[in-house]
Amino acid sequence: MVKAIYEHGHVKLIEPAPGRWSEGQSLVVSEQAGAEVDAVRRQFEQLSAQWRAATSHQSDTDLVVNHPAYRRIIGLGPAVVPLLIEDMRRNREHWFVALEAITGERPTNDAMAGKIDQLVRCWVDWYEARRAREQRHA
Repeated sequence: MVKAIYEHGHVKLIEPAPGRWSEGQSLVVSEQAGAEVDAVRRQFEQLSAQWRAATSHQSDTDLVVNHPAYRRIIGLGPAVVPLLIEDMRRNREHWFVALEAITGERPTNDAMAGKIDQLVRCWVDWYEARRAREQRHA
């Protein structure tokens, strides 16, 4: 049996390790799962574009994180977490409040306030550790 996850439009093998993949083995991926992931990605891209356009000039964090598009992104739930992490890696966006609201986690501390690079690194490290745990237990 091969275990895999569908993430960011790609199938990633979990078990057996890719080095043990033998010719002739097949992998069945649910198109429905892929379509749901793609739908969340499209919603996120649309909402994040609205949010950026409306808040890029704002310095008040409360206004930024309470914008309706930001709140709707939070409403997308756990499926949007990989997209938030990916966007933080690329654009250093302020998804910290959304991540905390969705996950119930807070890998950062108050001393990091305003230190975007540190905040991003903490969330990326948290996400990578979580994925590694999930893959070990899958």
